[in-house]
Amino acid sequence: MNPFLRSRIIIKQTVQKTKTALLPDRFFTIDFVDQKYHQNIGEFTYGNPRIIDWSDGGTLKIGKFCSIAGGTTILLGGHHRYEWITTYPFPSRKDLWPEAKQINNQSWSKGDVIIGNDVLLGHESLIMSGVKIGDGAVIGTRSLVTHDVPPYAIVAGQPAKLIRYRFKKSVISKLLKVKWWNWPIEKIRENIPLLCSNNVEAIIKKNESN
Repeated sequence: MNPFLRSRIIIKQTVQKTKTALLPDRFFTIDFVDQKYHQNIGEFTYGNPRIIDWSDGGTLKIGKFCSIAGGTTILLGGHHRYEWITTYPFPSRKDLWPEAKQINNQSWSKGDVIIGNDVLLGHESLIMSGVKIGDGAVIGTRSLVTHDVPPYAIVAGQPAKLIRYRFKKSVISKLLKVKWWNWPIEKIRENIPLLCSNNVEAIIKKNESN
């Protein structure tokens, strides 16, 4: 299919009314998706990202409890062949340029996009293919993410660069063992006041005591 004509994949926020769940199982519904894209969205993640897939082989995985601000774009491929003499996509318009019928791999992907758990993607951030974003990371508004982001790092800029880490490295290593997003819902409910505080040591001790 001509990629210029393919409907883009959009994940939209929906709301499910429930009295028993902490949050709906999914905030996402998929309007258009081809099974070969294998989108994998974790529980309680919410937002309305624009996901552009050119069938170049890249897939998307987003973890649990992620916050995706408006205007976020995730590219799973579509990189032009800048090593060719021309970057013009003749093979994508074979109806207009039948001479390009035998030319393949006009666009390419740098690999899967893997976004960890409890990640915040700021307003109008752009995530390029092949990027891995670690658990607890924060992506600043209008950042262009071209390289991997470590867990609990804050990055910003075009291209995005490390601003600082949210916590000391010794604390980060403990938080990565806590993995609160994998707790049973009942345990998450009980610890929401702690999760919504800066009392990191308390949440670590709570995890170690169980």
